[in-house]
Amino acid sequence: MVDLSVLDLGGKLEEAVSSRLDPANAAREAWALADLGASPYATDVFAAPPLAMVWSYPYVHFSDNPAATSLLDIALGGLVAAMMVRVSQAWHSRSNSGARLAIIFIAMALRSQWDLENFGVVLSVYGAAIGSESVAATGLAVAVHVMPTNLLLAWPLMNLSTTRLKPGESAPPDVAKGSKKRFLAKFLIASVFLMATSTSILLLQKGKKSRGICKHWMSHAYGPIFRVQDLSPNASLLWYLSVQCFPEMKRMFLWLMHLQPLVLAIPVALELSASPIALLLCQASINNVFRQSMTAGQLALQALLSLAGSDTFRGIPGAHLYFAFFLAAVSLVLMHVVKQLWIDAGTANANFYWAFNITLAIAQLAFAVVIIRKTLRGEEERDGEKQKRKPE
Repeated sequence: MVDLSVLDLGGKLEEAVSSRLDPANAAREAWALADLGASPYATDVFAAPPLAMVWSYPYVHFSDNPAATSLLDIALGGLVAAMMVRVSQAWHSRSNSGARLAIIFIAMALRSQWDLENFGVVLSVYGAAIGSESVAATGLAVAVHVMPTNLLLAWPLMNLSTTRLKPGESAPPDVAKGSKKRFLAKFLIASVFLMATSTSILLLQKGKKSRGICKHWMSHAYGPIFRVQDLSPNASLLWYLSVQCFPEMKRMFLWLMHLQPLVLAIPVALELSASPIALLLCQASINNVFRQSMTAGQLALQALLSLAGSDTFRGIPGAHLYFAFFLAAVSLVLMHVVKQLWIDAGTANANFYWAFNITLAIAQLAFAVVIIRKTLRGEEERDGEKQKRKPE
């Protein structure tokens, strides 16, 4: 009988980048605790808002039926592929069938990795591409509800959704203040609704008291962001620093890693304000580098965004772009190999895994730097052309 497990690219990638319990199994633990009348956070395994439990409920309910689970994965992967293909159509000035085929392949190959956070980002990008403030604001609210650092994607998504960006536009027109206010209002309304929904989910459990229920789930869902609990191997810089540094320095590095995306977001937003697609790609890459925990879904999402916005790479020297992608691909492959040799075979050690952990971060930062340099160079060329056209 043929073993099809070798074709599970999502599972292989997840094995390479993380040894932690995936969101689906963590939600399964939460539902088991809820069925017993206990808090879903009683064992500290589940660390997400209660809304993430609802997202994973079909997988938990059909866990004994592989066919039903596969159909759910295919349906979700197909939905993600359809939305990102539509984004690619909106962001490309000409037909790019290669990018769209790659989007479909990645979305379907990693169909089991689309958790609530990643789907929220996909939904927000889709809403921005079709010019729907409501869809973009709702998707962003979902992503921020699960992981607050996604709030840094708000500025490019707001510009994309309120300017009705047309194919081929690199610099959006002036954005009306009223459009931005509407986007922010819809985002706040959606965020409040999601917070109330998560609170209501716990209130519906038997034996749960309403007093302090919101504080209870928020402290367990967002509290782990500000403390290092799980030191199992993971393709994030924070894991590497947490394992390597002295215990008394862990909290300092934790706060520095959380502040770094914000520190970088301000100058990047100022420099790339005229190119919201480039800004979105750069900020997504920066967020991934400084995440507390990396998953295959986040890497797949970054790849989909890069393919959808590949018009941004036009004019970039191929060697620079290929270097970033080649380094990332080689790092992921070797991380998988080294992890097997280290943990399963016992013939390697953690130093090799740490090395490829760092090279993966370098590849993602190199990708952001390449986009920034290309965008700034394009703006300089446009400014030079305007100066030449001015009469003396």
